[in-house]
Amino acid sequence: LQYSVMDVRLVQVGFLFNKFHRIARDVSFKEGKEVKLKLEGIETEIDRNILQVISDSLIHLIRNAIGHGIEAPEVRKQKGKPKEGTITLSASSESDTVIIKIKDDGAGIDPQRIKQKAIQKNIIGAHEAAQMSDRDLIMLIFEPGFSTADQVTAISGRGVGMDVVKKALDSIGGTIQVDSMQGEGSIITLTLPSSMAVKSTLLFELNQQTYAIPLAYTESVISIYKSAIHKAGNNLVTVHLNNTINIVFLSDLFIQHHGNLKDRYASFDRLHPEQKLEIVVVTFNGKRVGFVVDKLLQQKEIVEKPLRKPFDGIPFLSGVTILGNGNVCLSLSIPGILGALLSNQTNRTINA
Repeated sequence: LQYSVMDVRLVQVGFLFNKFHRIARDVSFKEGKEVKLKLEGIETEIDRNILQVISDSLIHLIRNAIGHGIEAPEVRKQKGKPKEGTITLSASSESDTVIIKIKDDGAGIDPQRIKQKAIQKNIIGAHEAAQMSDRDLIMLIFEPGFSTADQVTAISGRGVGMDVVKKALDSIGGTIQVDSMQGEGSIITLTLPSSMAVKSTLLFELNQQTYAIPLAYTESVISIYKSAIHKAGNNLVTVHLNNTINIVFLSDLFIQHHGNLKDRYASFDRLHPEQKLEIVVVTFNGKRVGFVVDKLLQQKEIVEKPLRKPFDGIPFLSGVTILGNGNVCLSLSIPGILGALLSNQTNRTINA
């Protein structure tokens, strides 16, 4: 069953690549250029969700290669090149990754012009720029703020929208690399995971940080006044739709030493009786808990990536994702949090 589900999710990259012939023809016509698009490795398989995420980025990179990489026919003729430029879009598999390359035989990228513009825009300092290799200088085109109108001619336009492309790659755990030789062309290499885990989540805000709770554990969201919450022994409880719900302030849980929630009343006691609270009710193994958060945001499908050492051992977290605005969002582990609350002990702590 696992194989068949994965098989359904995998598609050949040719499914998307073949659509670029028309895009290449349209852009070439508008630019007054002659361009041939070659496709290689179209049988390579990749997760359809990843292909969907990078679709717009690939369109942008193809258009950019034609509009700002490939020279006009008369210019190419003067340089001793064929009047028709060539763009090669290829895909290959390596272990659990898919490599996509966009190669053109155009003018290439001038790292010195990029350096000048980056210094003018205060993206880097002159001293720092002097220490950078040509490859590192070229990678500056992905910096936010590098895309301004005057750069279209100053750096062959390759900075336009590149920060958006990089964000799309970051969101799925991919990387992008540019290699260029002036007068000979450029190669843009995308390294992508062959598959990814997409989770439906509820985003919320706590202490000005965005977090995600998997919808699989989310029973409901409620808004109640503090006066509807009562102290019961060492716990806070409320009754909603005839269900008794234990209430926990996530900020207290995250801050208190080792996750040991010794004072469950810390935030509660500071609030006015008529303070309205936003609560996310979660369930796991028959246990129901309401987490008090600062602000409910939206439901969103995220691509969750595992945490790297030393954070991979934090029981409260299941992973991390990059949101569309470029901000980091931590995904909560509901089994881990409820396990900590029930056992009243954890091995690590997290500061919200």
